[in-house]
Amino acid sequence: MENLKTQIVADLKTAMQEKNSSKIEAIRAVKGAIDKFEKENPNQKINYSKAIKPLVKQREDSSAQFRAAGNEELANKELAEIEVINFYLVQVMPKQFSKDEMESMAKQYAIDNSLSKNDMGKIMSYFKTNYDGQYDGKELSMIAKTIL
Repeated sequence: MENLKTQIVADLKTAMQEKNSSKIEAIRAVKGAIDKFEKENPNQKINYSKAIKPLVKQREDSSAQFRAAGNEELANKELAEIEVINFYLVQVMPKQFSKDEMESMAKQYAIDNSLSKNDMGKIMSYFKTNYDGQYDGKELSMIAKTIL
């Protein structure tokens, strides 16, 4: 992951030379989020997607609020930052499970542990513990409901 940090610093220098303010802000936010994540989780297996995903969510929320207020310029600025952040997010995201993969894994877990309808939380917990960041929580929740 050091190569990602090196790339971020190089991209930041390039953005500064280009005087691209939205790109500079987005890259600084990514760099800051990664640094903060490393300080807070020094002994954990590094999964930078946990640090970068909230940046996208924040900007999506801000963009929606700016649009609602009629400020298209700021909304577009937020969308431009999302593009830059997504560039780095794609590089660190773990492989996402398909719906079929999640369904077969959840079924197998339910069978192995003889789970009942009241044990949906156990399936969710199992995925969170073993496959964090590799599944869609809403989709898994629907799958767990149908399985149990």
